[in-house]
Amino acid sequence: MVFLGQVLARASLLTVHIDGPLDAPAIVFSNSLLTDQHIWDRTIEEWKPSYPNRYRYLVYNMHGYASDPGRDVDIDLLADDIAAVLDQFDIEKCFAVVGGSIGGIAGLSFAIRYPARLERFVACDCNVASSETSTKAWMGRIELRSGSWEELADQTVKRWFSVSATGEVVEWVRRMIIAAHRSGFVRCVRALCKFDISDKIKTIQVPGACICGSRDGVLPATMRSAAQAIPGCTYIEVEDAGHLPMLDQPGSFVQALLSVLGPV
Repeated sequence: MVFLGQVLARASLLTVHIDGPLDAPAIVFSNSLLTDQHIWDRTIEEWKPSYPNRYRYLVYNMHGYASDPGRDVDIDLLADDIAAVLDQFDIEKCFAVVGGSIGGIAGLSFAIRYPARLERFVACDCNVASSETSTKAWMGRIELRSGSWEELADQTVKRWFSVSATGEVVEWVRRMIIAAHRSGFVRCVRALCKFDISDKIKTIQVPGACICGSRDGVLPATMRSAAQAIPGCTYIEVEDAGHLPMLDQPGSFVQALLSVLGPV
């Protein structure tokens, strides 16, 4: 069963898809910046046969993808979005939150702010603090956005995918980027330029994992260090994958998830 709903979170509507039995433990998926919730479609489809009817899957478009939220975005707001999604469907506690890139940051922030509302987390290909280097890179993307959105999309997919990614998937993500809301993107970028949860992650009280594509620049080392700082956290590297391992190497990514989020 697939159910489509909308959640009002901080004056913005978040589109949510639910798949699975309504009484099953919930897994929330949070997408990366410039992509929509459909980056998780294949993950969920490959996951289902292992645990048929065992879980309920909630995927949503976070602040900034489909619209301008009309206010500054910060990491706390992204965590509150997850809480709003759960509240909308009367879910007091979810089984897990899985997020990629800025969605991974949202999941970590949710684990920090709402420790009683999840059992496990998986953060994929994300930083735990902004840096001078990353801020400079993001500001460059904002400047490029003001000139040519297509050029931004072209450069982004080149950075995100390994050489093993199929052209069909790369083009599909490129179209996602072109469809993203311009000013919403800028608000999210500004959030990524001024955050630091490197100390707060040490207080996370639930087990989880940091998963990263082996070819995602400096992020494998960053995520390995983050996993070491979080109690009960493991680090898993997806070989021959870039910034979106759920699309670059979907089979290996699902196996990594299964090793962390076994049955309830």
